[in-house]
Amino acid sequence: MIASDFLAAAKVAITEGDHAAANEYLNSARAAVRETRMEALKAVGKAVIEDLERIQSAERLCRYGMTSGRATPAGIALIRALENAPRLHKGKSLFSPQNLAAFEWHNRNRSEVFNLIAEAAMEAAEGSKYDHR
Repeated sequence: MIASDFLAAAKVAITEGDHAAANEYLNSARAAVRETRMEALKAVGKAVIEDLERIQSAERLCRYGMTSGRATPAGIALIRALENAPRLHKGKSLFSPQNLAAFEWHNRNRSEVFNLIAEAAMEAAEGSKYDHR
């Protein structure tokens, strides 16, 4: 049963005067809502972690571009944008201060960072005009 079903059953039980059953249905509805919230939180957390991993991968590629003399303007801008970004610590709880800071940073900067990643990818695809060897 989902929460709305439990609530409907609680309403029927209240109407029939069975308050003990109504309380059980209400408790089950609360538990269903908590479970749904946790599942949503896990899904959002997983999506943010995947985003942060993609960002770190793009950063590594841009840093490689710098060391190989093929840095692009957007790649350099991406590296600068990420210099003070908090890092995800997989070994720690999702709710650790470090990871919460990384999630908050992601929330504030996601659009800008992914725009820079897209620009860096386009510039890299253009290729040799950025080859500084």
